[in-house]
Amino acid sequence: MLALYVLGQDKDYILPYQLLAYANFLTASRDASLEYLDILLRLDASAVLRYNFLMGVAYYRNGDYERSVLKLSQVKNVSYGLDVDRYLVLNYQKLGQVEKLLSSRQKVLGHRALRTSDFFHYFYEVFFWPYSRGEGYVMYAQNTHLAENYLVRCFQVLQGADQAVCEYGSIGLSLAKGQMQGLEVSLSSLVEKYPQGYLYQALGEYYLRVRDQEAAKYYLLKAVGMASSAEEGFTLRTLLQKVI
Repeated sequence: MLALYVLGQDKDYILPYQLLAYANFLTASRDASLEYLDILLRLDASAVLRYNFLMGVAYYRNGDYERSVLKLSQVKNVSYGLDVDRYLVLNYQKLGQVEKLLSSRQKVLGHRALRTSDFFHYFYEVFFWPYSRGEGYVMYAQNTHLAENYLVRCFQVLQGADQAVCEYGSIGLSLAKGQMQGLEVSLSSLVEKYPQGYLYQALGEYYLRVRDQEAAKYYLLKAVGMASSAEEGFTLRTLLQKVI
């Protein structure tokens, strides 16, 4: 490779290290990329923020979440801010550090250039992940205002068809509050856009509550066929016992 040849001629020339760092980063050779990025941190003070950010991402993808947090926390720059906070969210999820996770979620919400995925991932994590496993809404309970703020901001930021994600969050909030009355129409519409097992589960549970056994059985069986974990399967079998 030309970059390696050039390095052989001049060990302090920055460009070959950059080429090697970026090439290895893009091809998922993260250990090699980290090695070259670490060298660049010492040689090129003009781009320290970029190198720390890339190292933070590489450490995250390597599963080294604490080092990832350490590197990302050193990136104090507006142009990287949203992506830094997104990766900090992912790291704190893996580390199970709920308070720091919620703090980072709050910071994400404060940025202007939010995407549909920013809202979808929050709503899934806070509402639908625990719902599908029959667990308590721990993150929602720790900061109910944050959930409501995400929902308000979602309707402000997203337009047109993308607002289906906001409806998704609205249904999640209703589930967390135990307010299933009147969800039939919105759930039926949403499940056409997002055919997920836990949404079929919610429809099945709705029909259980209004004592429509056949409809409940139909949607719960659809949900069983889409269960993605043992916890989801157990929750669904428990619900099915009420109609079979």
